[in-house]
Amino acid sequence: MDMMPVMNVFNEWHAANTSRKIRAVLDASRRGGKYTGWNYPYGYRAGDDRMRTAVADEEAACVVRRIYDMRLRGFSARRIAELLTGEGIPNPAAHFTRRDGACSKRRRGSRWVPKTVMDILKDPVYLGRTTQRRTTRVSYKNHAVVKLPEAEWIVRENAHEPLISRETWESVQEINRSRARGRENGKREVRPLSGLLVCPDCGKKMKARGSGGGTGYICRTYADLGKKYCASHYISERLLQTLVLRDIRSLLGAGGAEQARACERALRERASREKERRFAAEKQQRACDERLAALDALLRAAFEEKVARRLSEEAFSRLCAGYEAERESVRRRRDEAARQAGAAREDDAAFSERFARYARCDSLSRELCLQLIERVEVGEAKGDAPRELRIYYKASCDLSP
Repeated sequence: MDMMPVMNVFNEWHAANTSRKIRAVLDASRRGGKYTGWNYPYGYRAGDDRMRTAVADEEAACVVRRIYDMRLRGFSARRIAELLTGEGIPNPAAHFTRRDGACSKRRRGSRWVPKTVMDILKDPVYLGRTTQRRTTRVSYKNHAVVKLPEAEWIVRENAHEPLISRETWESVQEINRSRARGRENGKREVRPLSGLLVCPDCGKKMKARGSGGGTGYICRTYADLGKKYCASHYISERLLQTLVLRDIRSLLGAGGAEQARACERALRERASREKERRFAAEKQQRACDERLAALDALLRAAFEEKVARRLSEEAFSRLCAGYEAERESVRRRRDEAARQAGAAREDDAAFSERFARYARCDSLSRELCLQLIERVEVGEAKGDAPRELRIYYKASCDLSP
């Protein structure tokens, strides 16, 4: 009993040291590209290789691709969840339970919810990126989970096969950031320009009124408070769609020489911007490479000083820990700069084809409007004076308002 306090101290030290070693081994495995998580993202399963590389789970991967496709066509997250639930498609929890045979109290039911859909639509894992060490435990005694800052995440690009293209990813993220949510009509469809129309006088969005061929848009302030606060700004939906489609086709070129000039101008302007982005990313990448080389030289110098016994073991360990931490931080910045430089090299042929596809369109679709239009301001009709209609296109589309 007299030795019990001493034994407790040694037991405590052994547990803490073991925990520290296990964490170090796991972090080294993650940096080496090994997947250490117990659960794979929806759409993937564990591979048979030593690194446990994620491979496509075709049953779930088809659902992921369909979710992105529906989002591109203007479906809301709630509507996507309702459609998947109505078709009896198992949600991620139910899919994992059925595949693995394991069930927990938190995995009940197979109903899709909007949050699950949005998590899939915002997860870069479907581009081939693996992100690990987002959370950790407080200690080997306190198992509470805490979130780590993004700078401490272990991110690996091109770690596995992507399920969607980068162009699809960027288009969907643009839709997710857009404030044009849109409202469904009686047929559970979202009108092409819903949520994109703005009153230039009060700044409020315009709301649909009427049904069928008599549908139009009016200012929301006018509809809620009356003409004392704003004019109606009423415009027929059919007329509005005709005008917007005509403007899009005229800017993009309806065909032949006009289309070629529009695509050439757009490509030239975009190439100039992408060149600047690529130059900045490559400059940062070179700076990171230079710093990594300098850190390697410092580590070699510290090791030589230690061998020559001009540097104590404790000082050497402290220096190495600091250099290694900085190396990891610089390496992450270099990888991110390399990713940005690669993302800036979009294929000109695919970009030109996208513009040509928009130019050939015969009618407005929700996908087309979300891809091209930032907002549309509808002026008030004043007697015989020309009515003002301003269409603001997204900067990424290389169109001018």
